[in-house]
Amino acid sequence: MVKLGSAHSNAGEREPKPGADAAFLESNQEVHFHAEGRADIYAWVERMLRRHDYPKLSRADKGLVHRYVMKMTGRSRAQVTRMIGQFGKTQAVRVTPYRRRSLHASTRRRMWRCWWKSIKPMGG
Repeated sequence: MVKLGSAHSNAGEREPKPGADAAFLESNQEVHFHAEGRADIYAWVERMLRRHDYPKLSRADKGLVHRYVMKMTGRSRAQVTRMIGQFGKTQAVRVTPYRRRSLHASTRRRMWRCWWKSIKPMGG
């Protein structure tokens, strides 16, 4: 059985001491997790998964770690699942850089010309 800490944690501090049980996860106790940004949160999650040797845990223990990460970071179930999946594939949890999704400039110009030709001149 995995023992998780319920102590408050900062990204720069040591991990919480073991000792809490699943009741902590079910409680409405407020948790303060201070991190400078996404990279700090992702690093904490990676440390947590490594410390508990996540791939070798039983299904029940994986669920416990999953809920603990959700509670400590404030991330959604989907976000935590994505981070754990990334850890399973690469043994790391990294911030994915933003990729702008837009059309290439030449495509935008062609579309603009096509639209401009398709409109009828006003008053003529």
